[in-house]
Amino acid sequence: EQQSYPTIFTETCTGYYGQKSYPENIMKKDEYINVLNQVIKQINHSWDLNTAQKKIMGLFGKNIIPFDKIELDKAWQAVTTPRGGKLNSSVYNAMEASGIIYKIEDDSIRNEILDLYQHRYEWYHHVIDYDLTHIQKMDDIILKDFVLLTDNKSWNLDWSKDLNIDQMLSNHELRNYIAANRGTKNIMKNRAKRLIERIESVTQIIDKY
Repeated sequence: EQQSYPTIFTETCTGYYGQKSYPENIMKKDEYINVLNQVIKQINHSWDLNTAQKKIMGLFGKNIIPFDKIELDKAWQAVTTPRGGKLNSSVYNAMEASGIIYKIEDDSIRNEILDLYQHRYEWYHHVIDYDLTHIQKMDDIILKDFVLLTDNKSWNLDWSKDLNIDQMLSNHELRNYIAANRGTKNIMKNRAKRLIERIESVTQIIDKY
């Protein structure tokens, strides 16, 4: 038996977005959950929350020889690269701008959708913006106090320069940023997981309507 959805959305979405029904258009569940899962995977894979930071901040001093350059580059990239992917809200924004979203007769469903887009997604996007902003601030320190490779391919440090090792040990501002970014990545991952749960919940509510 074909699932029925609020008439206003079935008719409007057919007119504006082809034959797709309302939940497929406004929820974009599979697309959003895929983005969030990719964020979680990226953080788990390239940001080892213990190993990368220890390699950069704790396990080496003047004697950097035990660490391979490629290993150091990977650790450096892990602690200096922003993560996260924003969710595409264009369909919802169009429906909100046209007033269609507010024509849902069921107040409970309408409020669930509004809460998801206006609050939950923004709550997730906030930590992504925060991560990027503070990585950029860390970039300013790196450009000012460190020596980069001149290969024009990366922002990797020249590990042969004693200045870089000295700065890594003594530049407390940079070390604080690295530590804070570790916490931000943890927050980002946790928010992504909780948002997936919320998307699943709202989708189930719509499907039962």
